[in-house]
Amino acid sequence: MQREPLMGTRFVELHDSDLLVVRADDSRVVLTMVVILHHDDGPGHHTVWQQDADLVIDEARVEERPDSTPLWILEGSVSSDEGRFSNVLPLPFEARKAVRVEFLGAEGTCTVTGTRARLELRGETRFLETYPEA
Repeated sequence: MQREPLMGTRFVELHDSDLLVVRADDSRVVLTMVVILHHDDGPGHHTVWQQDADLVIDEARVEERPDSTPLWILEGSVSSDEGRFSNVLPLPFEARKAVRVEFLGAEGTCTVTGTRARLELRGETRFLETYPEA
């Protein structure tokens, strides 16, 4: 059985992740997802995993919902006054100030705006593949 690496660089690839549910509670929106998680532990050791996650946006408003879910994300970005993350989110991830989340897929678009966004990973990782560095 392969184990999740404990050290190194970890990041979420939004492209190929799935948006399962868009839930609006009071002033918070929770995007429930299955994300593609990358672990890079140095030359020749890069592994890819899946993990359940919630992208929580505070003081949020859903501007656009996909026609159906799950939404297979073909292109995703999170923008804030601090910068723009296109298709990749570092871990841990938190953005403050004016936040805009946009996911585009075959099933439509999901756009949410708010004041803060944070990614909360849930449960166990599920191994997908290992591949060598280019």
